[in-house]
Amino acid sequence: MSEINKLKNKYKGKRIFIIGNGPSLKNTDLDLLKDEYTFSMNRISQIFNSTKWRPYFFQCTTENIKKPEWKIDIDEGISSSKYSFVWDSLDSKYDLKKVIKIKCNNGSEISKSAPDSWWSTDPEFGFSKFGTSMLVSLQLSSFMGFNEIYIVGADLGFKNNLLQRILYRFNIKNFLPDNNHFTKGYGTPGFNSKTLNNNMLAAHKLAKKKLLKEGIKVYNATVGGKLEIYERVDYKTLF
Repeated sequence: MSEINKLKNKYKGKRIFIIGNGPSLKNTDLDLLKDEYTFSMNRISQIFNSTKWRPYFFQCTTENIKKPEWKIDIDEGISSSKYSFVWDSLDSKYDLKKVIKIKCNNGSEISKSAPDSWWSTDPEFGFSKFGTSMLVSLQLSSFMGFNEIYIVGADLGFKNNLLQRILYRFNIKNFLPDNNHFTKGYGTPGFNSKTLNNNMLAAHKLAKKKLLKEGIKVYNATVGGKLEIYERVDYKTLF
């Protein structure tokens, strides 16, 4: 049995917190999550110096891993977690022992809506990474059997400008402020912000539809933000 299939339904009946990288994390007490199952991604390690919390699951499905500064942060995220998932197409470029390789699809799609086929809980078929890295975390959480999901740090409302996108595209160090993440040095993606927001919203609409159909409850515990399609809950009341 493959490593990932050992995790199928392993956490049936449990709850999990999926943590994005939005600016609301600056107003979120992550130490409340120390005894919870949590899923984080990408450059989350940049917040480690202000919290004792560390992720239980970690994921990297972005080609930004090729950037040295991202690789350092992703290394730390992997080393700090119990289980880490890395897109298999990155593995030859990023040699780590403590990872579970996963197949990913739909990363280059641009759409205001996402068909049902862009959702998968089958590792053999692969997981859709359309719109947002969080979509992979949501599919994996379903695969592992969690029946209650709380989303934290998913602010939506992305903003960037043409100069930021040019600097990103040509991998030029960007000293412009980034207000889309919990730290200004995170790095704003090189997409038009309207396109990015449309993609992210479409990904969450797909996730909500499929998770509800699977009998999984999903709530938005983000402090503020503009993601309104999930039922809102007060983060601090969950503990």
